Amino acid sequence: MAASQRRLGSAKGTPNPPVPQVSVEGDGAYALIRFEGVLSVRRMESVIQEVVERDDFVPGMGTLWDLRAADLSNVTSGDLRYLRQSRTDLAPRRGSGRVALLATDDLTFGISRMVEASTAVPGISIMVFRDEGQAVSWVSGGEAPGS
Repeated sequence: MAASQRRLGSAKGTPNPPVPQVSVEGDGAYALIRFEGVLSVRRMESVIQEVVERDDFVPGMGTLWDLRAADLSNVTSGDLRYLRQSRTDLAPRRGSGRVALLATDDLTFGISRMVEASTAVPGISIMVFRDEGQAVSWVSGGEAPGS
């Protein structure tokens, strides 16, 4: 495993959740977080915390959440409300920046769009993508598709 890549552990109280793979990509432009399997909003929150505490994370760095292999079928509207509140608590360490959510199946894309629409954290821009190239370009500082 590369020096800039570390596997993160389990969230407390979650029996053997899938371990996301986290790496810093694009010459330090963004953190890439790849998920597989069933994913809960509380697990996402713990991963955000773990990512911003990494030595190679720089406040304001973009993050690309690769959800293409994740299962978000257990996410509820209450979970989305919880995520909105918890994101505000992490804002000082996270800093401003871009968050790209990469989803290809319709359910994950739709839930990701709800996160995009309902999460308002000052300085954080969230955008959902189906195309990895567009997501990487945008989270690295490029223009949004259709701009």
